[in-house]
Amino acid sequence: MSGTEFEYWTARVPSWVVPAPMAVRDMTLLAAHLYRDKPNDAIHGVTAALAWILGDAYGPITGRTEQPVTRNLAQAEETASAIAFGPIFDLGSDYARLGVANVPARPHSTSYCRTVSRTLWWLRGKEDIKPPMTVPVRDDHGRPLTARELYDRRVAADPLARLRVAEENEALYIRCEQDASRYRALAQLIDASDRH
Repeated sequence: MSGTEFEYWTARVPSWVVPAPMAVRDMTLLAAHLYRDKPNDAIHGVTAALAWILGDAYGPITGRTEQPVTRNLAQAEETASAIAFGPIFDLGSDYARLGVANVPARPHSTSYCRTVSRTLWWLRGKEDIKPPMTVPVRDDHGRPLTARELYDRRVAADPLARLRVAEENEALYIRCEQDASRYRALAQLIDASDRH
């Protein structure tokens, strides 16, 4: 990826977004590619949430038009996505607490609402939420990490890694090899779709 392209994505991603601009780029391009190939409500939820936070669409649940999207607007839209699971609370009081306009939620499928919510959770950095779809783990230059790099990161992040027996570390390395292979394939797909 060129420096210009990286600067383009960095400028488009709001500062409150926790994942790196590269991860947001990868998620946006992958979701768009998958939606073009096989449209469905779940992938549409991902593409709609990302298009909104990047300034290219209205709020995916409410149709709100405020731009740029702030963290509070994203949280309000995330809250509105729960409407798919039934009217469990008053959105107005939540909107007031967040200091955003009271915009009613529009009806959408449960699958769509669930992935909008999960995408916004991921963007806001909720610790226990995985990305709505797998994207490659890349280095600062946009290159997918190798199995050794993934392994070293995972061992460094695990304080008990030094206590593992050799077989456990070997199994972890095998998972890292599988992940690295998947990340390379995803990166090729994403990078190819970016050129179209």
